[in-house]
Amino acid sequence: MVTKVFSVIGPKVLRSGHPYEFSIVSSGIKNAVIVNVKLSGIDINGNYVEQNIIGVNLKSGALKNLKFNTENLRDGSYKLNVGAADRKTGETYFSNRQLTFLKKSHSVLLLTDKSIYRPGDVVNFRVFSIDSEARPSDLVGAVVTIKDSEDNDIRTYANVTFDNGMYQGSLALSQMPNLGTWTISLEDTSEEGETYRKTFEVEKYVLPVVAVNIIHPESVGIPEQKFPVTISPEYTFGGAVKGRANVKFFNSYYYSNDNQALYTKQFDIDNSSVTFEVDIQKHLNIRYGRRVAIEVSFTDDLSGKTVVATSIMQINRYSYRLEVIGDYYYQKSAMNTYTVSVRSFNSETPPPQGSKVSVSIEGYCAWRDSNCVRETFMEKQYELNSDGTVVIQFFAPPQFSYIYIRVRIPNDASSSKYIRPGSSVSIPRWRISSLTKKYENF
Repeated sequence: MVTKVFSVIGPKVLRSGHPYEFSIVSSGIKNAVIVNVKLSGIDINGNYVEQNIIGVNLKSGALKNLKFNTENLRDGSYKLNVGAADRKTGETYFSNRQLTFLKKSHSVLLLTDKSIYRPGDVVNFRVFSIDSEARPSDLVGAVVTIKDSEDNDIRTYANVTFDNGMYQGSLALSQMPNLGTWTISLEDTSEEGETYRKTFEVEKYVLPVVAVNIIHPESVGIPEQKFPVTISPEYTFGGAVKGRANVKFFNSYYYSNDNQALYTKQFDIDNSSVTFEVDIQKHLNIRYGRRVAIEVSFTDDLSGKTVVATSIMQINRYSYRLEVIGDYYYQKSAMNTYTVSVRSFNSETPPPQGSKVSVSIEGYCAWRDSNCVRETFMEKQYELNSDGTVVIQFFAPPQFSYIYIRVRIPNDASSSKYIRPGSSVSIPRWRISSLTKKYENF
C-alpha cells in the first residue's frame, strides 16, 4: 500500500521586512491536486490581515516553492493555512500552523575599550548594528546617553550617524567623577523602539604596588669564582618601573647577629632589569661554603615608596660532588671494578666533556701486622665520559687489611671510599621461634 504524504516546509517565524518563503511537496497520490494557501491574522493594532495563494497545481512527487510578501506586516498573531483537493477522487487535505512574528529587524552591540576607568581617563566606545542577516545596518535617529553611578545624565549624543553599521564616540572623565557603575545606552527611535545598554566601572586611582624579583643561581661553587644576579622590579599588574635599587649581601647564619654587609651595590633602574656579576672571593671574601642572603631595597620614583625583597642562596666550597660507587667489600688477589660519578652542586649536571679526575688507591695494614707496609699501589688520571662517570679497575694485593679509594677533581672537590676484603654475600642468621602459644610450668 502506498502511503500518501503531503508536506509543508517553511519557517515558524515571520520576520519584519522579509518575505515569508515556504515549500509544498506531495507523494503517493495518483492525480494532481489543487493547493490553496492562506496567511491570516490580527496585527498589534487589531487590524485583520489576510493574503492568499490560490489554485496551485501540484503533481505527485513535485515540489512547489511559494512566498508571501510580508515586508510590511506589523507585530501580531498569524497563522498559515494550507488546503489541497483531488478533483477526481474528491479527497481533501488540510493543515495549519501558528507563526511567531519576529519584529526585531536588527541587533545592536555596545563596546568600550576598557571595563574599568580611573578619574581623568577617556572612555572610548563603539556601537555596532546588524540586520537579521548579520549584515551591517545603519540606524537612523538613534540616541546615545551616558549616565554616572548616581543616574545623572553626563552626556547625550542625539541623532547619531552610523557608517557601515558602526558609530563611535568618546567621553573624557573629570578628575572627580562619581565612582561606581556607569551606563552607556542606545535608544532606537525607530518603530521597534528598543533600548540597549552597556555598563563600565569608574574606580578611584590607586598607586601601583611594586614587586622586586631577585634572580640568581640556587647554589654555586667557590671554584666558579663568579655568579650573575638580576634585579627586576615591576608593578604587580605588569609593566616595568623606574627607581633606585640598593643591593646588599649578608652572611645567613641562623645563630648570627652580624648585620654587617659583605658587599653593597647601587643601581638606577629605568623601565628595565639590571644584571651584574658578583666575585665570590673579591666581593664577598668567602673561602668556605655558607648561605648568603641577598637584600634589595627599591625606591619607586612614581610613588616614592620603598619596598624590600630578600633571597637566599648557597655557596658551596666545591663546584662538584664526587661519589665512588661500588661494593664495600673487595676481592684479594683479583681485579675489582668501581665507578666514579661527578655531578654539579648547582644543577646536578655532569662537568664539561673532557674533564678529568685523579684516582689514588692506598692499601692499609692491621696495626699489629709488622710484615705489612702501608702503600699507594695505584695512581692514575681518568677522563670522564659525557655523562660524568668513569669506570676504574685495580688488582688488590693480598697483604692489606683494608683499602682507601681517593678521587679528586683538580682545584675542586675530593672524595674517598673505605673498603674491606671479603664477600658481599650475606651470612644467614639463626632464627628462634616458640613452638607453643602459651608457656606452661612442668
